[in-house]
Amino acid sequence: MFKAIEKARYWRAFLLLSALVELKLDSVLDKVIKSSSCAFLRKTLVKKTLLLVLTTFALAGCGGSFEPLPQTLSPVVQEALNKSYERYGKGPGAPRGFAFCYSATGSDAKKLPEVARQTCGRGRLEYRGTDIFFSDCPLLQPNRANFICYPAADDTP
Repeated sequence: MFKAIEKARYWRAFLLLSALVELKLDSVLDKVIKSSSCAFLRKTLVKKTLLLVLTTFALAGCGGSFEPLPQTLSPVVQEALNKSYERYGKGPGAPRGFAFCYSATGSDAKKLPEVARQTCGRGRLEYRGTDIFFSDCPLLQPNRANFICYPAADDTP
């Protein structure tokens, strides 16, 4: 729920900023492009081109370095984990699942195995796939990598 609110805030801020830029562009273009038969078309074309360029730069600036974000497991992996709990019980030695959101094009994809290994500790780490759809991951980190960690034998009491 918190991530959905966070996404909505980002989108509202982006839409507000683009509306303000468009209003400013209108006033500047009115001064630059004088009235003629094609002034409206030229103004619209210039405005859309500038907005496209500004949006491209804004999104390119958002492609910075992100840390992988903890996330809930995909339903398929969670179901498999629940079946193992039914079969073997859910105690201190039971496997546990976790997931991270990351950007496939960003530098956080390279950090993902390291972060997963730190989360699992000395146990056996098993990668269970990546999904993109319905993952509740942020817009700039849309991929969810799912892992299952089987605790090391000496970690159990």
